[in-house]
Amino acid sequence: MRKHQHPACNSVLGAPPGTPIDECAALPIMRGTEHGITTVTSFWTPSPEELEVLVGGGTVAVVIMGITHAPIRVEVAR
Repeated sequence: MRKHQHPACNSVLGAPPGTPIDECAALPIMRGTEHGITTVTSFWTPSPEELEVLVGGGTVAVVIMGITHAPIRVEVAR
């Protein structure tokens, strides 16, 4: 999937310290709050090939770098 510059994006995350920019490009995000909880949302668009797999019953994999899984929610956005 490729990152998407959604109209709601109001900030950008850069590469973590020590990570070369060619290995981790900037990511447009939306900073907000839901029910008093701070949120950071990024938007992703599947390629035509990925969309075909999803329509055919494939799944979305969320990969977290590190030793634990952050609290997340995966949903569809317009």
